[in-house]
Amino acid sequence: NGGEIKIEAKITDDNEHISISISDTGHGMSPEVLEKVLKGGFTTKQTVTGRGLGLVKKYFENILKGEFKIESQESKGTTVTAVMPVAKK
Repeated sequence: NGGEIKIEAKITDDNEHISISISDTGHGMSPEVLEKVLKGGFTTKQTVTGRGLGLVKKYFENILKGEFKIESQESKGTTVTAVMPVAKK
């Protein structure tokens, strides 16, 4: 029930990073959930505990020196974008 899914990958204008975005046209997230979704341990599941997307965000920022972000609007969908440096040969 996530609607249509679109995956996009592109090299940024500076040719130094790759940006990968995954979007859907599903339910989207409320502003309250969106505000918490990247915090450690957050889940909307009643019976599941976990590390949450906060750990993913820290990995992209601290280890890969990139960025991880989520944009969402209720009734319109969600886009998750990961940006990381292009590997050098």
